[in-house]
Amino acid sequence: MLQFDITQYYSLFEVFERTGQLMFRDLWTGREIWSKPADDPNPVAVERDTLGKTLATALALQTQLNSIPQEHLTHEAKNNFNSDYAINYAEIDGLKRRLTELPQMSDSYIADFELFSRRVSVEQELWKAFTDKSLTAQLRSNVLADWRSWSHYPSFKVHYCLSMIIVPHHQIIAFRRSPAFVDKKAFLQWAERFGSGIYDDEQYAPKQRARSWLLEQVDKSGSKPYGKSRFIEEMVLKFGTPKREANRVWQEVVPQSWSKPGPVRKK
Repeated sequence: MLQFDITQYYSLFEVFERTGQLMFRDLWTGREIWSKPADDPNPVAVERDTLGKTLATALALQTQLNSIPQEHLTHEAKNNFNSDYAINYAEIDGLKRRLTELPQMSDSYIADFELFSRRVSVEQELWKAFTDKSLTAQLRSNVLADWRSWSHYPSFKVHYCLSMIIVPHHQIIAFRRSPAFVDKKAFLQWAERFGSGIYDDEQYAPKQRARSWLLEQVDKSGSKPYGKSRFIEEMVLKFGTPKREANRVWQEVVPQSWSKPGPVRKK
């Protein structure tokens, strides 16, 4: 009976994370695997910009209409004026309402879309590798996942976050669910296409990623561009750093001039 030496394998979760690290480098946060589908914010941004410009035009017309003296207008001219004014007022009201209804383009909204986009890219890359057998997934009882064949069946499921594969219904196999592993040597050989530089656990820890990012901000900005609370929030959102650790990173990294409350005033 063959012995399974788990030290020679990566779990499906680890394969996903390491692939993401190699594909996206410093953009990778480690939260992608848990991300949910999110709409592309770009169409919203375009619509908000278009509505803003249209509203500005309508408001300018309203100002122009308000400046027209009405005491000398004929009855017909007054009716036309009132009609134009009412139409423009209704347009302004509708534009303001639509702008209010649109999602706010917050950093977290954009980050959610970017997280999910990176997740999709990694899953597609791995799907291709497993399909063309550049990589193979080891299941229970020394069974190898037949990715190319199984992918034709809707009941075939891959859960990277759980390192688990659900085998299609029609397969004559003693199990339906199984943890999945990939041989380390095979993965590292396949991963060479992305170049070197897989992060080790310490480098990849949220605190270390946040530290590197904050050092970069200090070096790039010189003077503090905004308050500490916003930096803390960004470290939490970007890297999943616990707030307490983010505060500790702040204390360890920033120069004394940044320790004062609020942004630095430029002279």
